[in-house]
Amino acid sequence: MKIAINAAFFRPKDIGGSGVYLERLVPKLLEIDGDLEIILFALPEALARFADSPRLKKYPLPRSDRFHRRIYHEQVLIPRRSRALGAQAILSAGTSGPLSSSLPHITVLHDLQHLHYPQYFGLKTRAFRRTFWEGAMKRADAVIAISEFTKDDLTNEVGIDAGKIHVIHHGAKIA
Repeated sequence: MKIAINAAFFRPKDIGGSGVYLERLVPKLLEIDGDLEIILFALPEALARFADSPRLKKYPLPRSDRFHRRIYHEQVLIPRRSRALGAQAILSAGTSGPLSSSLPHITVLHDLQHLHYPQYFGLKTRAFRRTFWEGAMKRADAVIAISEFTKDDLTNEVGIDAGKIHVIHHGAKIA
């Protein structure tokens, strides 16, 4: 199987929980499935953080501001290039993703902080998340929530059908 991973959100200088999740997810997926091929869409400095592998195709996204180009990447460039490169599905590791795609789309939700603590987010960020996070989750074929709390939050706050939400907890690094 060949999947595309939308990592347009990932900026290593501003790494947070979603970035750590992505950095651990990609090598683990390649390790546990010897037939899996991944096309990773991210900024060049983000791609540099992933070890080379014959089953990992790194697709550099053009530099962008935080919102406008990211919207173009996720809504146009990533779906088109994924299809052209033979991907069978798109995984959006940072919540937002294509609002329309001919490929199956799975998105990962880490939290809905902007709904519970709007005072910590600017108007532009809240509008982006309302439109592109919630829109992507509503249109996704499946949503991965990192906890039962996050799943409940999605159904109660955003109205996502609980039947398409799958709880997959973040893994713990074992020493």
